[in-house]
Amino acid sequence: MIRRMKRCRLLGLVSALAVLSAPTAVTASAQIQQCQGLDWQKPPAHPQAIQLGSSGSSKTYARSSATEPIAPATVTQKGIVKYKSTPESPTQFLQLLTGPGSPDRTDKKWGVTATDLGFAYESEDASGIRSTNLVFGDTFSCSGNGGWRSNVILRTDDLNYGDGLNVRTALTGNGYTPSGTARQFIEARHAPNESRTEVTAIPTTAIVVDGVHYMDYMSVRHWGEPGEWSTNYAATMRSTDDGVTWERVEESIRPNSSTGITLPEGAEYRPGNENLQMSAYVEDVKDSRYVYRFSTRNGRSGPAVLGRALKTDFPRESAFEFWNGHAWVNDASQAEPVINAPVSELSVAYSSYLNEYVALYRLRGQGLVLRTSETLTGPWSEPSLLISQETVPDLYGGFLLPNQDDQHLYYVATAYSGYNVMLMRSDLDRVVEHNLTDDGIVIEEIVKVAEFPSDEGGTN
Repeated sequence: MIRRMKRCRLLGLVSALAVLSAPTAVTASAQIQQCQGLDWQKPPAHPQAIQLGSSGSSKTYARSSATEPIAPATVTQKGIVKYKSTPESPTQFLQLLTGPGSPDRTDKKWGVTATDLGFAYESEDASGIRSTNLVFGDTFSCSGNGGWRSNVILRTDDLNYGDGLNVRTALTGNGYTPSGTARQFIEARHAPNESRTEVTAIPTTAIVVDGVHYMDYMSVRHWGEPGEWSTNYAATMRSTDDGVTWERVEESIRPNSSTGITLPEGAEYRPGNENLQMSAYVEDVKDSRYVYRFSTRNGRSGPAVLGRALKTDFPRESAFEFWNGHAWVNDASQAEPVINAPVSELSVAYSSYLNEYVALYRLRGQGLVLRTSETLTGPWSEPSLLISQETVPDLYGGFLLPNQDDQHLYYVATAYSGYNVMLMRSDLDRVVEHNLTDDGIVIEEIVKVAEFPSDEGGTN
C-alpha cells in the first residue's frame, strides 16, 4: 500500500526497503520522494544542484567535474544530509547515473527513477560499435502503480568514463531507443514477500561469447534481514540479437535446494548449487578457451568459489568444472573458496595497468574493498579499502566497469538511502596499499537538503 504524502522538494533519494524487504513495500518513500516536483522551472537553489556538488548552481542537472565530485546522501528523520569528498580524495564521486539527479534524466527518458546495483558488460554490434551495457535490478518509475520492473538495461557508447558517462539508450518495447519505458526482460512473478514463491528476478552478471549475450540472474524467493535473502535458483539467459530479446537456457538452471522452492519444470538440484546463486563472469587473459565464473551463495555472508566452462559448452551447467584449491574437478560441492567469507555482490575484471585481476565487493563491517591477484585462482591480496563504512554507512554494492586500462578504477555503486546508482573513480596508485583503517576520503559535511513532509493519510 502506498502512503500519500504532501509534495516536498526532495528528489533522487529512496528508502532501503527496496533491497531489504518485499519491493511492494518500497513505494512509501521510494516512489513518492523520487517523483514529486520533477518539472519545476529554474528554482533559485535546486536541491539536486546541491546534491550534485555545485553549491546551488543554476545549471541544475549539470555533470560534476573532477574537482567538484558529487556526494552520496544519507536520510535522517529531519531530512537529508550530504557528504562531499574533496578533489584530494583518492576516491571520487563523479555523477549519478540514474534517477532525477542524473545528467541524462533516466527518470524522464525511460522511467528509471529509482534502481540499484548496475553491473556492466561490454558488447559490440554487427557494425563494430562497442557499447557498455548497464544492467539494473528492481527498478521503479513515477507511474501510478510504481512502474516496478525486476530488471532493466541501459546502454552507452560513451567509453571514456573519466569525464563522466552519458547513457544513450535503454531496452524498451522497440529495442534500444533514446526514449520510452525501459522494459523488464527477465520474467518475474512479483509475488508478495510473505508468499515465499518468487518476489523478483535480479541479474547478477553478463558476458558476450562469439557475439551471443549471456546473463545470469537469481530468482529471489524471500527478502529477509538486511543482507539476507533466499533464492529458488540461478540461471543464464541468452540473446542472439545484440541483447534485444532474451531466453533462458534450461540447461543452466541451478536450483538452490532439492525441496521447498519454486522451480521451472525439469530443473534438478545438484550438491554445491547453493554456492552458485550469484555470479561474476570474467575471461582469463592468458587462456581464451574458457568462461570463468566466480559464484557466491544468496545473501552477503558466504565465500566465493570459482568455476569454468569451455566456450563451446557454455553455459550448460554440467560442463562446468570447479577449483578445489589444487585442481579442477567436476563436482561443485568440492569447490573450495578462492575468496573467503563474507563476500557480497562481486565483480572481477583484469586491470592492464596493474597487470593483475581486481575483485570488488563490500566487506561487512569495513566498506567497499578491492583485492588483486595475478591469477583467477589466487592467492588474492589482502583487501584495500576504497570507501569506508564509516564514510558512507549505507553503501552496499559496487560493480566494475569494463576496460580497466589506466591508473583509475571506474565502478558504479549504490547506497540504501539513495537507491540510485553513482559513477565512481578510485586512484589505484593510492588505494592499492592494502589497509582497512582509512579510505583517505576527506569529508566536507554537512549540508541539509530538505525536510521530510508530513503524512496526509490514505492509500493508493
